[in-house]
Amino acid sequence: MAHRVIGQLTQRTEVLSALLATALVSIYVPSVGHGFVKDDFVWIARSHFESAADVSRLFQAPTGFFRPLVSISFALNQAVSGLDPLGYGLVNVALLFGCCLAIVLLAQALSFSRPAALFCAALWAFNFHGINAAVLWISGRTALLVTLFAVLGAAHFVRGRYGLASGFLFLAMLSKEEGLAIPGVLLVWSAIADRREARPDGQNRRLAPSLVALSIPVLVYLLLRMSSGAFTPATAPPYYQLSFTADRLLSNFLAYADRSMTFSTAIVLLLTAFATVRRLRFLPADRSSLLLGMLWLVGGFALTIFLPARSSLYVCLPSVGVAVMATAFAAAIWREMPVSRRPATVVTGLILLFLLLPVYRGRNSRLVSEAELSRATLTAIELAAPASRGRTLLVIKDDRATRPSLNDAFGTTLQDAVDLVINPRVRAWMIPPPTGADLAGIGPPPAADVALELKSGVVELVSDAAPPK
Repeated sequence: MAHRVIGQLTQRTEVLSALLATALVSIYVPSVGHGFVKDDFVWIARSHFESAADVSRLFQAPTGFFRPLVSISFALNQAVSGLDPLGYGLVNVALLFGCCLAIVLLAQALSFSRPAALFCAALWAFNFHGINAAVLWISGRTALLVTLFAVLGAAHFVRGRYGLASGFLFLAMLSKEEGLAIPGVLLVWSAIADRREARPDGQNRRLAPSLVALSIPVLVYLLLRMSSGAFTPATAPPYYQLSFTADRLLSNFLAYADRSMTFSTAIVLLLTAFATVRRLRFLPADRSSLLLGMLWLVGGFALTIFLPARSSLYVCLPSVGVAVMATAFAAAIWREMPVSRRPATVVTGLILLFLLLPVYRGRNSRLVSEAELSRATLTAIELAAPASRGRTLLVIKDDRATRPSLNDAFGTTLQDAVDLVINPRVRAWMIPPPTGADLAGIGPPPAADVALELKSGVVELVSDAAPPK
C-alpha cells in the first residue's frame, strides 16, 4: 500500500515541483537581503528614473555596459524598496524561479515529458556553481535576466513562434552581452534540424523564417548599442577585453567545464548506477536535444571564455545547455529502468537533495558575510563622521588576512557606496588600495580626518584619529 502511494506521488509533477521549490526557498530566501556589495552600488546609483527622459538615459549605458533592462530593473527596485537590500534580493529569487519555469517550457518544447522537464530545471537550479552568486549578489541578476529571456526565446523558437522568440531574444541581449550568441545557436540548430527533416523537394521549412526572426533582434540591438556610448572590445577595462591566447582559452575552459558540467554529470552517473542500465537508446527527439544543448553550451561561453576576468556568473546561461543534454541522457536511462524501481529512484533523489541543504547554505555563507560586512561598514562610516558637512576625508584600514575583507565587500566601489548611502558626502579611501585600484583610477590616499579599521571582522573607529575638520 505504502509503495503504491509513493509511486503515485512521485508521478505527480505538482508534488515534485512543490518539494523542489521548497528546497530552493530554504536555500536562498534566508540568505538574501543582507546588504549590497561591489557593483550593486554602481547599478543602484546610476539606475533611477522619474520621467520618460530618465528611461531613455538608461539606454545610454550609464554603467559603461549596454544592459538597459538591468538598469530598468534596478530603477523599479529602487522606486519600490529604496535602499533596503531585501527587496532587491527577493526580486533575484523571483527571477530564479522564472528561469526554472522557462527551462521547463524549453524542455517541453523539445518533447521531454513534464517530469523530465522538471528534472532539467532542477539540474540547472541546484548546480553548485553560478546560481548562488547570481541570486545572492544582487548585481548577479544580469545573469538571471539574460538566462530567463534567452531560454524563453528558445522555447518559443522551437515551437515555431518566431515573433515571440524574436522579442524575448531581444530582451536577452538588452540584459547582457552573452545573449547575442543565442540567435546564432538557434540558427545553426534549426539549419541542422531542417536538413535532417528535408522534404522531397529539397526546400527547408524553417530556415528562412528562422533567419528573419533571429536577424531582426540582433540588428536592432547592434544599432542601439552603437549609439549608446557603451564599452566596446577596444575601450572596455582590461579585465573585460577579449584575450585570444591559448593559455587563456585552456585555463578558462577547464574552470568553466568544471563549473558548468560537474554537477549534472555526477547526477547522470548516479542515476546510471542506480538504474544498472547497460545500453541506452536515444530517440530522435533526444538527439535533437543533445545537439541543441551542445550548441547552447558552446555559444554561451563564446565570449566569456576569452575574458581575463573569470566569474561563476558566466556559467548560468551555458549551464542550460548542459542541463538539456543531461536530461536527454536521463530520459534514455529512465526508459530502460524497470518501472518498479522508478519510485525509489525519485524518492532517493529527493532525500539526497534535502540532505545536501546544509551544504548549499554553507556555500552561501561567504556571499552573506560580504554583504553583512558591507552594511556594517557603511553604518560605522555614517556614525564616525556625523558632523562632516561634506568635508570629511576618511581612511579605512582593511585586514586582508581575514575573510571577508573590505576588498571582498567593496572592491573599487567604496566611494560609490559611500556616495549612495551617506549624506552629506564623505570622501573615502581604503588601505591597502583595493584590487584593481590603478585600473579604476583610484588614488592616491588622502590625509585622514577620520580613521577606521577592520579588526576581527568588525569595523572600529581608531581612537587616536584626528577629529573631523
